Amino acid sequence: MSCDQISNHHELSSFQSNHEYNKILLLGDEMALINFPTCNAKTKKAIVTSAALFIMTFTQALVSFQVSAHAQHHDNQQATLSKAPSIIATKLRMNAMPPSAPVTAAYLTLNNQHHKEAELTHVTSKVSDNIEIHQHLHENGVMKMRKMDKLSIAANSVVQFQPGGLHLMVFNPKSLKVDDNFTMTLHFSDGHTQVVEGKVVSLLEQNKASHDMHRHH
Repeated sequence: MSCDQISNHHELSSFQSNHEYNKILLLGDEMALINFPTCNAKTKKAIVTSAALFIMTFTQALVSFQVSAHAQHHDNQQATLSKAPSIIATKLRMNAMPPSAPVTAAYLTLNNQHHKEAELTHVTSKVSDNIEIHQHLHENGVMKMRKMDKLSIAANSVVQFQPGGLHLMVFNPKSLKVDDNFTMTLHFSDGHTQVVEGKVVSLLEQNKASHDMHRHH
């Protein structure tokens, strides 16, 4: 490609996309092209203008890409945060019962640290094929137990499962003894699950724990 050819507008477009002629040297505030030392001033000016436009276009594209990448990273972080469990489950314990006992009860504390209400829909575990959420109610002086299809946990609130109130009914539990460890999986309406570790306790220890909780509230 000659200097005269470069001065042609169409050839300049070709020049912009040709890697051989895209070697630009920056010297202070001036730009020069390495491969065209013999071109006249008008042609050099055309070359430098074309090169400058190429650099500006490339720089704008790079900045746009970086901004887009940063925005995507931020969105991914927000998505990760939104999927993070907002419920802190602690103090899971289950009453030890004789091996032939058809049912036992489990208790825990749920702390909703989110600004939105959460719903516990069901609980699963390897210790039982059937676990239900139950609530003790006093009606006309009579204590009754009622199954709950779901449990609503208000925003920024704590819900305690304890004897005489909320509890998990564990049907046909596997044989476990005091101090054995087990896990339960909590399932929430928003789709996330949370695995909680617990321990089997004696009825005496359970009553003591319940008494301590009442004393602290």
